[in-house]
Amino acid sequence: MKAPPTLLPQQRTVSRLAVRERLGGAAAWIGRADVRTALAATLGLRFLCSLIAALAVVTSPGVPHPANPLTAYLSWPWLHWDTAWYLEIAQHGYTLYGSTAFLPLYPLLTHALGVALGDHFLLAALVISTFASFGVFLCLYRLIEKLSPVPQAARWALLVAALLPVSFFLMAGYTEALFLWAALGALLAFLEGRWARMALLAIVATLTRHQGLLLSLVVVPTLASILLDCLALGWKQISWRAVVASLRGPLVAGMAGPLAYLGWLLVVGLLLHAPLPWEPLTAANGWNLHTAWPGVGVLADLAALARQDIPSPLGLSVPLDALAAILAGITILAAIRRLPMGILLYVSACWCLALVKVQPEGLTISAARYLLSALPLAILPGELLARSRALLRLLWVILGSLLLFFLTWEFTSGGWIN
Repeated sequence: MKAPPTLLPQQRTVSRLAVRERLGGAAAWIGRADVRTALAATLGLRFLCSLIAALAVVTSPGVPHPANPLTAYLSWPWLHWDTAWYLEIAQHGYTLYGSTAFLPLYPLLTHALGVALGDHFLLAALVISTFASFGVFLCLYRLIEKLSPVPQAARWALLVAALLPVSFFLMAGYTEALFLWAALGALLAFLEGRWARMALLAIVATLTRHQGLLLSLVVVPTLASILLDCLALGWKQISWRAVVASLRGPLVAGMAGPLAYLGWLLVVGLLLHAPLPWEPLTAANGWNLHTAWPGVGVLADLAALARQDIPSPLGLSVPLDALAAILAGITILAAIRRLPMGILLYVSACWCLALVKVQPEGLTISAARYLLSALPLAILPGELLARSRALLRLLWVILGSLLLFFLTWEFTSGGWIN
């Protein structure tokens, strides 16, 4: 029988050096300010949300206690609302009416990881969201660093994002974290002129949430600027080869998401023979929603609050949606001179899309959650906190933590926060 090969002493030395170099490189990467801050925000938010979820199970009399304490306390309280849809798709595909309203990438990843984890699909969904949240915080940090001249604004912007009242959706079995990771990465690629990367990330974002289509707006000012420069030169002096070369990258980045979405519509209609994504939203046997001009639903929310006439299932969602819409709108106006035009167009469109969908009563639905897609707006409160006194920062952290605690508790207890 032939003896197994052994490494020579020189080979072993080289192997050890390679391992040390890799470990040293990983340690240096983790030691970077952006990575370290993003990791702290992710672990802190995951710990806080998991603790609240476990406490909700232990203390809420209306919540049945799970059979397996360790795993169920960490995952079971998150099985509410849209999470059930994503798990259904991950396990059985697009078989139920209404499931095509949800895009395929997150359920596909949940299926792949869930099988690897022994069919623990809910755990897989939460793991994906947690890892994606790290990507969200890392990209947001780098984005704010590029856009803001204020020292430490990026660090405080991450704290703003982590302590938003609805930031627990980043940790839930929802698509918010995966979408925001891809969307913020696409905005970073735009600022760096990396068009191929932006195109790839726009495809990922669009196949995760419908808001990914709005990333096409980011390149509109760039394309307009190129065309205006051509007009200023005069048609006879233009080098068409140079013009095509200048337009190619932004055009590819801008069209990648819509083309991917068109491909998904063809799959739904021709292969799955299922309703197109918007059909279940408006159908009477689906969500029975309709569209309105952005802001009309917010006025209906405020009127319902004034009359104290809020439908019982909606609970906290009506004041939460109205407040989030108003604050986000004010922040967009304040950011007109702070953000590049392409990113400003994107966050403005995110605001409009978050408010255009209303319930039969005319009230907004899930507006606060949809407005997470406008997360680059965190640059303004991040700069404000970076310039503030320690007492104001402390008060803000306390208030944000209390609101996050309360709404996470409501969600994991089964309350309508969606």
